[in-house]
Amino acid sequence: ISGENINFVPNSIVFKPTATKEEVKATTKRQLLKDHPDKNPENVRWATERTKTLLEAHEVLSDQGRRAAYDRLCGF
Repeated sequence: ISGENINFVPNSIVFKPTATKEEVKATTKRQLLKDHPDKNPENVRWATERTKTLLEAHEVLSDQGRRAAYDRLCGF
């Protein structure tokens, strides 16, 4: 995977820097379904933290102003 084509968010959540709101939503939904605590009963603590991180990433990347600030911080 080329570093110029992806944006790494905490805990290995990957979004393209050019991802649209719809792509961010789809990626978040896919990861939430996979990593939800109900799907990971052997590691509920990790899954709960992962869910929080996914929701925070979605919140930032879905808001135009917050996304612009994040992109500036990351050099995109």
